[in-house]
Amino acid sequence: MVDGLVSLSIGETRLFAKGLTDEGFIELERYLRSDRGKATAGMGGDPETIRILQTRRAGDTLYVLVEDEGDQVVPVLGARFWRAFTEVNRRAVIASLGVFETTDMRDGLKLAYLARVVTALKQGNGELPAEDELQVAAAAPLAAPMASPRPGGA
Repeated sequence: MVDGLVSLSIGETRLFAKGLTDEGFIELERYLRSDRGKATAGMGGDPETIRILQTRRAGDTLYVLVEDEGDQVVPVLGARFWRAFTEVNRRAVIASLGVFETTDMRDGLKLAYLARVVTALKQGNGELPAEDELQVAAAAPLAAPMASPRPGGA
C-alpha cells in the first residue's frame, strides 16, 4: 500500500512507430530532457521548474524520476514522482506514481511500486514483463507494515 496516487494514460497507438527499440528509447529520453519534454514529464507547467533527475530502462519500459517544483495539479503530492513509458498490447502507456507530501518514501521504493503497477498491467493483459523489470517490482513490499496498536486502544 502506498499513500499516494497512481495514474495511467493509455493511448490508441504505439509509443514509437517502429516499436520498442533502443533507438526509440534514446530519442524518448532526449525528448524528455528538452523544454517541451520536461513539460510532458512534469505536471505540464513551466519547464524551468521541472528536472529529470534519473532515468532507468527495465525491459521495454523507461522509468523517469521527475522533480516538479511548479504549481501542482494535486497540491498534496510531493514534487518528486516517477513516470513509466511503455507499451501494452501495442498501445502507448504512461503510468505515474506520486506520494503524498506527508509520506516519507525513498525514490527507489517509489520506483519499485510503480514497476509493480506496470508489470501487473502487462501481466493482466497477457504480456510477459522482462526479468529485470520484475526484479525492480519485487523490491516493493507486498504490504506496508501495520502500525502497532497503542495501549488503551487509542
